[in-house]
Amino acid sequence: MPAIFAIAILLALTVLSFLQTTHWKNSITLFENAIKVTENNCMAHNNLGIALFGKGELDKAIFHYKKALNIKPDTSEAIKNLGVALSEKGNFKEAAQYFSKALVINPDDWDSHYKLGGILAKRGKFNEAIRHFEEVIRINSGYAPVYNEIGIIFAQKGKLEKSNNFFSKAIQLESDCKEARDNLLILKQIMQQDEK
Repeated sequence: MPAIFAIAILLALTVLSFLQTTHWKNSITLFENAIKVTENNCMAHNNLGIALFGKGELDKAIFHYKKALNIKPDTSEAIKNLGVALSEKGNFKEAAQYFSKALVINPDDWDSHYKLGGILAKRGKFNEAIRHFEEVIRINSGYAPVYNEIGIIFAQKGKLEKSNNFFSKAIQLESDCKEARDNLLILKQIMQQDEK
């Protein structure tokens, strides 16, 4: 009799486990289910936004990042994620506002400085961009891509020697930094033409 009882319990648990795994098929269904069964779940909305962003569903991701922020407005991860999604959609001005907000919460967030610097550079605000890129260097001096970005700005400003120094620094830090290598090669060709 105890063996039959144990088998019945095992069978019931197996069925329950199977039913529960239907909710855990993937990240999207997992977090959608978490939102259904919990109230005001900031983390579930943010994580659903991340999963949707990963699938290229930007509008839905933005919706869930905003829901997360309605629940908990100072959630820096959701703020940054919203900035990234808006930037991906080309809404640079709005994205910049969210990265700025993330920096109010954490002024030493080098990633937000980097992303905000990139947006400012795209908008032609080179001096502001450089200030944010310099903050990245202050906080995370080994991050090669930031030196490449500064090199691009100096090249656009016609300061080729400074540009050369920053591209070289990026390569020194990360020898396989293809973008910096390509930029340095183009810059050297331009500098050689200028010498003729």
